[in-house]
Amino acid sequence: REIEKKGFDGLPERRSLSAQQGGKAACADSIHTPEEARKEVSCGGPKGEEYFKHDRRVLLTVARMAASERYKGHEVVLRALPAVVAQIPNLTYAVVGDGDDRARLEGLAAELGLDGHVVFTGEVSDRELAAIYHRSEVFVLPAVTAVEDRSPKGEGFGIVYLEAMAFGKPVIGPSYGAPVELIRHGENGLLVDPESPSAVAQALVSLFSNHEAARDMGRAGREWVREHYSHAAFRERLGEIFGAKTGAECMPLKANRATA
Repeated sequence: REIEKKGFDGLPERRSLSAQQGGKAACADSIHTPEEARKEVSCGGPKGEEYFKHDRRVLLTVARMAASERYKGHEVVLRALPAVVAQIPNLTYAVVGDGDDRARLEGLAAELGLDGHVVFTGEVSDRELAAIYHRSEVFVLPAVTAVEDRSPKGEGFGIVYLEAMAFGKPVIGPSYGAPVELIRHGENGLLVDPESPSAVAQALVSLFSNHEAARDMGRAGREWVREHYSHAAFRERLGEIFGAKTGAECMPLKANRATA
């Protein structure tokens, strides 16, 4: 879903942010510092004040919690967290989004003894979502895709990974399926077995324990999005496609000022 996005440091003017949480859009143009982000996410009561305090290490997932879409991997992340919390005791796992599977996942978090470490925010405002992205350190979505079926099921393109990269976050995603086209293992994120809580835990501990490596992956992801998914990159690709079909050199496409 295309939404207006202004002034995001050279990234596309229109972006597809937060469709995963039901169509809400994140706008980061007026949030520039970690302190501003902390103030913004504290505006919603305990989901901000307790879980996003300055000493917390924040892990983020933005995705629907639908019983029909359990392939997104919320449960796998939750089952990975006890091992992570044992090494990163000030961890907050922020789960943004909503759906009919939320109550089951909240119950699982309680069963796993994760009280004080997992916050289910529900759907949040545009500005709050941007603030949570800024406040987080790592994005995770170990979504499963059934690749051997004649009718593949599961995560498709995975625009949410690009969203996280655009905010400069290292991403953890599945080692097979469409997201591998976006995530370069060891460069802008880590690829893991999406059905293995232990593999997810290992990747999380690795990123949270190696700040410089995680920061470098986040920067690389942001640059990669800018290089491959900016308006300029799309215009260049369209020009190449039309040129190949017509056998002629195409004039550069002009931006549609009416929609910028």
